[in-house]
Amino acid sequence: MYNLIYRASNKVTIILPIIENEQSNQSNRKNNKTKPYSLFTISLIIVIEDIYNIIDYISDFIWEKLNTGLWSNIGVHWRYIYSFINLLKFILMIQLIYIACTNSLLDIFKLNVVINFLKEYPIDFDNDKKKFRQLLLKLLKLCDYSLLMGLTNIFYNGENIYNKLASSLSKYITKDPDYISTVIGNNLQDLIINEQQHLNYCINYQVPILNCPSISQFHQMLIGEEPLVIIKSIIDWPCFQYDSKSNRAMKWNLEYLLNVCGPRTVPIEIGSKYTDEQWTQKLMLFSDFIKDYILDDNNPKGYLAQHLLFEQIPELKEDIDIPIYCMCTLSNELIAFKKNKEKFHNNKNLSSSKFNINNNVERNMPEANIEEDVEINCWFGPAGTVSPLHFDPKPNLLCQVFGVKYVRLYHPSTSEKLYHFSKKDLLSDNTSPVDVENPDIDKYPNFIDVPYKETLLKSGDVLYIPPKYWHFVKSLTSSFSVNFWWE
Repeated sequence: MYNLIYRASNKVTIILPIIENEQSNQSNRKNNKTKPYSLFTISLIIVIEDIYNIIDYISDFIWEKLNTGLWSNIGVHWRYIYSFINLLKFILMIQLIYIACTNSLLDIFKLNVVINFLKEYPIDFDNDKKKFRQLLLKLLKLCDYSLLMGLTNIFYNGENIYNKLASSLSKYITKDPDYISTVIGNNLQDLIINEQQHLNYCINYQVPILNCPSISQFHQMLIGEEPLVIIKSIIDWPCFQYDSKSNRAMKWNLEYLLNVCGPRTVPIEIGSKYTDEQWTQKLMLFSDFIKDYILDDNNPKGYLAQHLLFEQIPELKEDIDIPIYCMCTLSNELIAFKKNKEKFHNNKNLSSSKFNINNNVERNMPEANIEEDVEINCWFGPAGTVSPLHFDPKPNLLCQVFGVKYVRLYHPSTSEKLYHFSKKDLLSDNTSPVDVENPDIDKYPNFIDVPYKETLLKSGDVLYIPPKYWHFVKSLTSSFSVNFWWE
């Protein structure tokens, strides 16, 4: 018996001290003595931890497989196994916490029971706050790593298990009233974006600008393969609305993003642009990214770039809408609609009257599920982050949430003069090595005469970039953008 207790006290170094203190605090408030752990409880904890350690070893082995060689060459089976292994680790950790808290077993096969436990267990944040947050972050990290690296096609009652668990854990962590001051410090301020100082930015060859064009007008631009700046078409997105809780002019501010995303793990590009030799990537907490790269200008550039953030954190997706223009296609049919037309018409941002949709045209439109056909990416970083000159194979709507970006565009017919990488290079042949701002004319002599168009994207603006249209993008301020690719 004593050997078991000694072993347990040395192995369960994270969970037991925290829960013991918590039990003691609750018990003292009720003027009762703390109920000691039984021999069965201690033995059960030891067995579960032994199983956890074995699974953890397997998880590390698979992690090495996922990080060896090109991502495209990694077998899908490794990603599936990684997701399931992490789910087992999560279940065992939750079971350990529950046993330590209640001296009983948790029905881990009922997700709602696990979620309710995470939501309702009365943790006293005044005691062992740091240690308990570390434990919750470890659980949340398992979910995020599975969402980022694994194939998480594991559903419970129609919901992705990892999304559900991660959301509950994140809300649990950020409900601590001292969360933001703990992870960022007491100097958190909203990003003060002075767009006016960039309005004098020299724009010589402005991309055409239209105020909320009709579907027919946009379709003509789509067919003509010409870029277009669209203004006032996304200003009804929830992320732009007045936030009554914080009394701020815009819902999406640093405090809001930290409360929703702060404890989540996200992929960050380190370096001003991905063509640099020093460029690299790493996984880090969203709160650390804010602290180290958004609020601190002394570090190298950090960029949350081309990330499916809304798939990882679905709560954020509620604050944006898919632009109606994504319903246009390059085929002979003018527009493809969602299957649920009633939902389409009830959406205030997709109203037919606002965009002058002709009812006769609508009746002849093929049906499609637009949400399945559109890929949504997020781009968040400080001033100075750059997407080097490149093109994308699909139509692209680049929507600016906050901040200012400079964009320069080159017609696909100029490709040979842009000296793009070949397939023999490590980078894709959709990228040019030319530094648009400081081109090496001796090395790239034909670049100097290539015609281009340019624009400044401000909060609420949308830039349509045709397929295979070369574009260079630079953030002039801290900036958050959302882009939509569709067929």
